[in-house]
Amino acid sequence: VDGRELELTRSRMWCNEASQHSAALYIGPDALGVKLKWIDLVSNDAPEAGSTLLSDASSQISIVNFVSVASSTEIMLWAATMGNVNYGVTRNWNGEIWGGYLGAGAGVIDGGDQHVSVTCDGDPSNDDFTLRADAEAIDAANPADGTESDGTPHQAGSNGGAEGPW
Repeated sequence: VDGRELELTRSRMWCNEASQHSAALYIGPDALGVKLKWIDLVSNDAPEAGSTLLSDASSQISIVNFVSVASSTEIMLWAATMGNVNYGVTRNWNGEIWGGYLGAGAGVIDGGDQHVSVTCDGDPSNDDFTLRADAEAIDAANPADGTESDGTPHQAGSNGGAEGPW
């Protein structure tokens, strides 16, 4: 994404590997307004100074109601300029989560694996993005974005929101 606006909603990005010094999701310079909402970033990796998400200088990024889980030895979420990261669940089993000017905002939880099974075997029919019964992403979305019928917040990640699971 370079020099334009992007809103990515109810999406899943999983099992991607970027080249060195890049990211599974790279937001280039001068991206005017990138909004990621109700999104899963799972098992993405970028070796040698890469990240799951990398936002370049002068880009504006907002991430809300998300799940981001990785096993990278590198920083998972990195931005060259300030971004907003609120209401979601993060876990990097082998490295740091935050880098550059990104940090945990309101409602960000450090959790464990969230989904029943994400295999990265090349066959998406083997992946089950249903949230585990003990997933911290349950009821973890921003309450301002609506609530479930029982009054609790929606689930964070791609299964959340008023539309519910895919």
